[in-house]
Amino acid sequence: MAAPKLSLSRRIRLALKQAWRTLGDSQPVAEPDAQRKHDEGDRRDAQEAALQLLALFQREGRLVDFLQQDITASDDATLGAAARIVHTGCRRVLDEHLPLAPICQAPEGARITLEPGFDANRLHPSGALVGSPPFTGTLVHPGWEVRAVRLPEPVAGHDPRIIAAAEVEL
Repeated sequence: MAAPKLSLSRRIRLALKQAWRTLGDSQPVAEPDAQRKHDEGDRRDAQEAALQLLALFQREGRLVDFLQQDITASDDATLGAAARIVHTGCRRVLDEHLPLAPICQAPEGARITLEPGFDANRLHPSGALVGSPPFTGTLVHPGWEVRAVRLPEPVAGHDPRIIAAAEVEL
């Protein structure tokens, strides 16, 4: 069972407490074994969240079914109809659980300037990058940023590796 989620304020308090103890040359808050177990728990939580998101995409948009099909013999009309269903359901999942917003508000094709100190995580220059900012170029893609993560609480006893249970009609 996963450890309870800590609030942001609790995590900040723990981080500050650890920092002060470390600076004061005192005993660390978490022993190495405890920290390793905590890190493993965090990794497991992240993996379970990824599987939960995949399960949501499957439930609402049948994404896994679509991706697992051999589409080589399918005609474009059939693929287009299937893609519409997948798109509608998966878009609903994003809107509800991971609302997105463009990073750059300018339209694609607009000329923009990357000022000195620009955030390379948010703005990715490509092409002939010579010298130092400011750089002026054409916006090729506005980028996407997740504004909130609203995944449902996991159900106790549910195996997160089960993306969609096998269906048996009786």
